[in-house]
Amino acid sequence: MIWLFDSLKKSFSSYTSNPVGFALNSLFLVFYQVLVLLAIAGLWFVVFFIASILQIGVDSIPFLAIDALLIVMFVYFSAGIKGSYVWACNESVEGRRVSMLEFFRYFMRKSGVFFFITLLKYFFTALFVAPVILAYLYVLVDYDVPYLDVLVYLTAALLAFLIHFMFYPAIISAAVYDTSISRSIRGGFQLVRKRNILALMLYVVYAITWILNFIPLIQLFTLFVTYPIIYSAMILMFKDAVPKEMLERKVQKEVKKK
Repeated sequence: MIWLFDSLKKSFSSYTSNPVGFALNSLFLVFYQVLVLLAIAGLWFVVFFIASILQIGVDSIPFLAIDALLIVMFVYFSAGIKGSYVWACNESVEGRRVSMLEFFRYFMRKSGVFFFITLLKYFFTALFVAPVILAYLYVLVDYDVPYLDVLVYLTAALLAFLIHFMFYPAIISAAVYDTSISRSIRGGFQLVRKRNILALMLYVVYAITWILNFIPLIQLFTLFVTYPIIYSAMILMFKDAVPKEMLERKVQKEVKKK
C-alpha cells in the first residue's frame, strides 16, 4: 500500500510545483484530439460530396471501406496523442516543459507503436467480451432469469476493464522508456506482476476520473488537475517497479540465448 500513496504523494508534489506545465499538456491533448477529429470529419464530408456526384450510395462497399479507413486513421492518431500525453506528463514530472511543437512531433513519430498496442488491447477485449455478449443474445436470452442481462453486461464490462488494465502499463513503458511494442508489453506485465493490487487500485481511480471527464464543468477539474496527477502517479509507480535497466537486461539475456 505504501507504494500507492508514495506515487500519489510524489505526483501531487510534482503537479503543485509545475501546475502550468501539466495544464499545458492537457490543453495539447484536447487541442490535437479535436484537430484530428475535425480533419477526419472534413475528409469524410469530402468523400461524401464526391460519392454524391458519382452517385455512389453511402451503404456501398467502396464508401464503407473508406469509412473503415477513416476510423482506423482516427484511432491511429488518437493513440499517438494519448501516448504523447503520457510522455509529456513524464517530462513534467522530471521538471521539463513540453512545447506544442514537441508534443506534435512526438505523437507523429510514435503513433505507430501506440496504435499497435491499442489494437492488441481492443483485439483481446473483443476476444473475451464478444463471446459473453453473443452467448447472452443467442442462447441465454431465452432463459427467464431475473437480472440476467444486468449480470451479463456487468461481466462484459469487468472483463473489458481488466484487459484495459493489463495494457495501460505498456503504453506507459513505450512513452517513458521509448521501448518497442514487445518490450513495452513485457514491461507492462512486469508492473502487473510486481504491483498487481496497487496498480489495479490506481487504475480504478483513473477509471473514475475518466468517467467524470464526461460531466460538464467537472471535466475541467478532472482534465487539468486529476488527470495529470493520476497519470503521473501511474508513471512513477511504473518507473519504481520496472527500471529501464531491467528491460534492457532481459533483452540482453534473450540475445545471448539466441
